[in-house]
This record gives sequence, structure tokens and C-alpha cells, in this order.
Amino acid sequence: MKNILSALLILLAINAYTQIPAILWQKCYGSPESDGSYGIISKGDELLIAIHLVDSIPGVTNYHGKGDIWIINTDSTGNIIWEKCFGGSKGDVPWKLIKKSEDEYFIFGVTASTDGDVQSGNNGYFDLWVVKINDQGDI
Repeated sequence: MKNILSALLILLAINAYTQIPAILWQKCYGSPESDGSYGIISKGDELLIAIHLVDSIPGVTNYHGKGDIWIINTDSTGNIIWEKCFGGSKGDVPWKLIKKSEDEYFIFGVTASTDGDVQSGNNGYFDLWVVKINDQGDI
């Protein structure tokens, strides 16, 4: 009986191991600081990802400082097609990324900035900030 139970446990372990899905690809995006992702949208074979970028890294376009909203558009294997930073000289954090249509997206977040891309002013410490971008990341 003990041998049958042992054999059954081995077979169950092998079966469980063979059902683990294979990782098709993986990439890391961000700075040396504590960054975070706040949204991802599928665009056919591409992905649109919203990241809170705490510090500038080489290759990031238009980083304003003290944390920006970094939008990256990747191909089907995670290679960056284009990327853009939104924000100002103070803290800017994305909360949600929403697809309105095939070429219109909304970024919902907060900002403490009153300069850079933040053209609507700021009423205090952190205010809700809504940004509408097109398929190429332009406001």
C-alpha cells in the first residue's frame, strides 16, 4: 500500500509539473528606484503600459523630475516601439490607463506639478490629472 501511495504521489507531482505554463517572454522596465506599473492595454500585437518612473534612465524622452508618468508602447515580444514621459517638476503618478477608441487613450493619475505637461494648473498638493493621448503618445 505504501508503494502504491508513493507511486501515486510521484505521478501527481510529475503531472503538476508538466502543467506549469512556459514563459513566452519577459522584460523589466524602469529606473534604479522603486517604480511601479499602473495599467496595461492590448493594442492588437502591441502593448501600452503605464509606469510610475521615479528616476530618469537613459533613453527616456522628456523626463521632468521627481517621478513622472512613463507610457511605453511595446511590440509583441516586449521591445519598446516608443516611449514618453508626462508630468512636471514635482510628483506625477499614474493610476489607470483606459482605451477610449483604437487611437485614443486616457491616463488618470495625480500631479503636484504646475509646469511641464501640466497645463491646467494645480490646486494644492496632489490633484487628479487626466491626460488624453493618441496612438503615438501625443497629448
